[in-house]
Amino acid sequence: MPIRLSDRSTLLVPVAHDALAIPATVRLGDVELVRKSEHHITVFGFDIGKLLGAAIAKTPALRAAVDALAEAADFGWTMPSPPTLWRLHRDRPRDLQTVIAMVDAPGIAAFFAACARELPALSPGIEAWAWDPPPPHITLYTSDPAGKDGIGLRRASELEQALARGAAGETTGLRAFAAALPEVTP
Repeated sequence: MPIRLSDRSTLLVPVAHDALAIPATVRLGDVELVRKSEHHITVFGFDIGKLLGAAIAKTPALRAAVDALAEAADFGWTMPSPPTLWRLHRDRPRDLQTVIAMVDAPGIAAFFAACARELPALSPGIEAWAWDPPPPHITLYTSDPAGKDGIGLRRASELEQALARGAAGETTGLRAFAAALPEVTP
């Protein structure tokens, strides 16, 4: 199945639910987390989607150009063994916790490099920062009882800052902590 821009100009790499052998729920401290109802690796999240959507409205050919680059990209991934797991916690816009697994997905960085090389002429309003890839990860669990909500990570620096806030004991903003779960196997 080809990977293409969504109607909201986001780009997700689907991960089969049965590709991850994990329990339906886990308890971390006093919080119960449920398995995310749908697993994916976010390539373009909502922030880039807004920029792309506005640029596509002005230059419709941009959508076809992005889709062509996505179809040519290798979005394969592997999970390191043992996996690197992080517990993310944010308090705004509402309290939410997730557990993410970092994955190796070098094709995402290559795809962003191709976008930076090929798309500026079609998207002059998109800043250069938009072509920095996010840290490749899969959200495994969420404190959202419906299993839908996640916490977006746009840049690797966001995760680094969240880890620093967590280590400093901060209680607001996005924080990250090392997580240990029952065995996670891809």
